[in-house]
Amino acid sequence: MANLLIEIGNTALKAAWAEEMTLGKTFRFQGEKVMDFILSLTEKEKPEVMAVVAAKPVTAQEEEILHGECRHLLILDGTRPDYLQRYGIPDYLSYDRAASLLAVRYLFKGKPCTVFDFGTTLTIDLINEDGQYGGGNVSPGCLTRFKSLNRYSKSLPLMNIPARFPQEGNSLETSIESEFN
Repeated sequence: MANLLIEIGNTALKAAWAEEMTLGKTFRFQGEKVMDFILSLTEKEKPEVMAVVAAKPVTAQEEEILHGECRHLLILDGTRPDYLQRYGIPDYLSYDRAASLLAVRYLFKGKPCTVFDFGTTLTIDLINEDGQYGGGNVSPGCLTRFKSLNRYSKSLPLMNIPARFPQEGNSLETSIESEFN
């Protein structure tokens, strides 16, 4: 039986079906009817485990609905700080970053790792070989960076995220795009 992984972020909901360690079909949803969208994902198949990471607290009513859609429910949100404490994750980290760190500890046990998350913000987190958190960084994400360059520098164009980032800039546009390399 498959598992359903859901991140309810500030900008969008991202979800993926997973079978053991293999990710399957992925989804992205931007809208207000988050619970309706989740229920549409579980309409045909109920997951064994549903893991929900939420930027905003999941209400008791929403939790009850989610419990009815799976055998096991795990929720990481602002109302459950004990999960972070239990696993030695600093409480100032967002729950999506915490979930990534827990996954990295499991998937790459005994190996130091650098975890990148390219979203509205770009986050970089370090895990040592013992699974201990070594610190991290939060920066504007690519689209956020492009929007701020355009907004605060009236002469710079608003760029879209390119399919490939150039190694160096040989035009105004590629100079803006290439800073991430």
